[in-house]
Amino acid sequence: MSFGCFLFKIGRWNDAMLAQKEVFKDRKRTLGNEHLDTISAMHNLTTTLLRQGQLDEAAIMVRGVLEKRQQILGDMHPDTIKAMSILANTLADQGQLGEATGIQREVLKKSQQSLGDEHPHTILAMNNLARTLSKQGQLDEAVGMMREVLEKRQRTFGDEHPDTITAMSNISILLSASKAEQSMIPSSGKHSQK
Repeated sequence: MSFGCFLFKIGRWNDAMLAQKEVFKDRKRTLGNEHLDTISAMHNLTTTLLRQGQLDEAAIMVRGVLEKRQQILGDMHPDTIKAMSILANTLADQGQLGEATGIQREVLKKSQQSLGDEHPHTILAMNNLARTLSKQGQLDEAVGMMREVLEKRQRTFGDEHPDTITAMSNISILLSASKAEQSMIPSSGKHSQK
């Protein structure tokens, strides 16, 4: 573990960012832009920028990480799929929900193909897509997907696992939002007059 990653893990994000920028700069100079260690340093810096809420800079960097990983590792490599997922989540956080949803659908498909339906990363990809769909107001699809997430987490982790409990909470929130949305739709039935 690098010093920058250590600082990140203990919550010293500004110090981590400074250390990771130095590592990234040094690796570019000594190894070149296309070396996997350089790309990994860029990925670590992106994660720290996201933690600090620097979404614009992080989005630019993660696009670079994704492009390089696609070129070097291919589209189906787990590290490439992870970079796609980070980009999609960053875009969702920036409010670019349409682009985020498209990428998240691709992440889910690739995760299913390369890792299988029950793999924790695949389940997380489904969870992330459901969250973005809910932000877009596509509550029926989001609820259905989140129910599937819950079922898979129960099978994979058990009922008491924090990820399973989070999925239960997410479904409750989505169902509440769906009921609130339904109550705002005017009734099409005839009203009786007294």
